[in-house]
Amino acid sequence: MNEILKIEESSVLIGLENGSVKEVSKTDLDFQPQVGDKVNLYTSKNELFVRKVENFNYLEEVYNSIDNQEEYILAKDDLGIYDLDEYLYHEVPGKALVNKWIYSVLAILVGGFGVHKFYAKKIGKGILYFLFFWTVVPFIIGIIEGVTAIKKESDIEGNILV
Repeated sequence: MNEILKIEESSVLIGLENGSVKEVSKTDLDFQPQVGDKVNLYTSKNELFVRKVENFNYLEEVYNSIDNQEEYILAKDDLGIYDLDEYLYHEVPGKALVNKWIYSVLAILVGGFGVHKFYAKKIGKGILYFLFFWTVVPFIIGIIEGVTAIKKESDIEGNILV
């Protein structure tokens, strides 16, 4: 986050995210600057616009007063301050990233035909389930896999690894 480092008579020094410092005229600001203010910089052709991030201090106060930190994380992400990658599952070799509820419903209702395996991009297992559906064993395994998928913890987008 860009931050105001120093205020001079006609200019302001802003520390940028990449570690560099930019000198900006006070006329480019639409607010009364103070050292430590969080700001965003925008450029348009030959003009530079500096806008104060109003919600930053509010979010810090909210973090200390809320019970559910997920609200705080999502609010910070809306401002572009926080990276949600650590709260999302990523593809792992040999595992498929699927929606928890779609996979569970498919496994329980039509798991005997291997539909949930096709959905998870496990084509070989899907064909195997389909070939042996008449033995009823794939239906039992499908129900077990559906219930197991329901019990798995999902990421914030509702995905699980199977």
